Amino acid sequence: MSNAQHTPGPWELRPDDMGGLSSLVFPAKQPHPVAGVTGYYSGNGERLANARLIAAAPELLEALQRLSAQCTRLRLPGQTESDAERTARAVIAKTTGGAE
Repeated sequence: MSNAQHTPGPWELRPDDMGGLSSLVFPAKQPHPVAGVTGYYSGNGERLANARLIAAAPELLEALQRLSAQCTRLRLPGQTESDAERTARAVIAKTTGGAE
C-alpha cells in the first residue's frame, strides 16, 4: 500500500536459544531477527503476548491501511470522518513516520 521502510512481513515468532528468557521475531524464512522481547521484568505469558503483537505488526499495519482507504472510499459527500477513522490515520502516521 505504501513504500514501507520497515522489514517486509510476514514476521514470525521463533523459540530462543537463551533458556527461555527471550522471544525473537524474525522476517519469514530469514536468519536474523528484527526484534527481541526479554522476560527479565515480565512473566513468560506477558513476554510471549508482546512478542506475538510485534510479530503481527506488518500485517496489522497493512490491514489498518486497507480499512482506512476503504472508509475514505465509502464516506458519503458531506459525511464527517469517524473517531475510529481519525484514530486509524493517527496510528498509521505514527507507524510510518507520518506518511500514509
